[in-house]
Amino acid sequence: MLKKIKPRLTEILPTSMFVKKSSAKSSLSDSVLFVHIAKTAGTSFKKSIANFESVLCDYGPLSVETSAPIQNTVYRQADIFSFKRQFDQNNSWLIGHFNLARYINFVDSSRVITFVRHPLSQVVSHYNHYKKNHGYHQELEDFIVTPSFKNLQSNMLDGIPVGLIGNIGITENFHQSLELINTDLNIDLIEYRSNINKNKTVEEKSLSKAHTELILKHNAKDMILYHRALSIHNQRVQHRQLGKPWVYSHTALSPYDHNLIVGAAYTTTQEPVTLCLLKNNQVIDTQIANRLYQQQPRVKFHREGYIGFQFNIPKNSHEDDRFDVIAQQTQQKLNFEPFYKMTK
Repeated sequence: MLKKIKPRLTEILPTSMFVKKSSAKSSLSDSVLFVHIAKTAGTSFKKSIANFESVLCDYGPLSVETSAPIQNTVYRQADIFSFKRQFDQNNSWLIGHFNLARYINFVDSSRVITFVRHPLSQVVSHYNHYKKNHGYHQELEDFIVTPSFKNLQSNMLDGIPVGLIGNIGITENFHQSLELINTDLNIDLIEYRSNINKNKTVEEKSLSKAHTELILKHNAKDMILYHRALSIHNQRVQHRQLGKPWVYSHTALSPYDHNLIVGAAYTTTQEPVTLCLLKNNQVIDTQIANRLYQQQPRVKFHREGYIGFQFNIPKNSHEDDRFDVIAQQTQQKLNFEPFYKMTK
């Protein structure tokens, strides 16, 4: 049901061409990519954007929801380049069940949106959906160990670190996630709930210990993704309340030198981000994230990709010294776990 009264939403037409719809607040200045991961409230979000600009859908070649331009160019002609040329000429939403890597170079990284959900909830809901809508007759344990259903969320988002994605919403915090998206894109999406299965074969609260452990075992990557996304979400909510700008970022140890911290950081402006390296909570170095970042060459980053940085862990450090990277202006911590000096 709708949370507040707004003009009636129109359905997303499966054959929607590049025809703009009226916007409830303001039209988008750039296109948006929404990766719809199954059973993460993506259908509810899809309803929310139904009357914003042109909406193009890619739910696969056999789906009636897939838009005509995509059916014609991407699937029948196998010519994604031609579709991209059309797409670049219009401000559109491109949404669907596709891996992020397929269209990652279509929009700026800050305008990529998705939702993730706790793997226990996502797997159980996905199983119930397949039982109800796809004639799936096997048991839950068979579903869990099927390769195409394992780590579905992280597999669909493979190709860009979670911290560099524009908005990664949390299904369990759908309302807050929608508010963050509205703020970032300067739009006014309304909350709309749909695709709720009331005839479930399996209830999450009734999962056996064996089923719970099996789901967690086969979705370890999704658990890491979910907890990192949740950490980002909670920080973003706090920053929004304090009126602080958000820094999209990724930090890691270099695969070639485990005492070199490398990564990328950017905001939605063209100004470079100033970063600080902390050793045991004390600033020991400052860098500007203005190096060319080449780890994901197909991704469209701000500043044409000049958002990279690197910090050396001092040679005289001890093994128990803790290192963190923060944004100087907002004190936002960029790494999920602390770094430590590595010994050979």
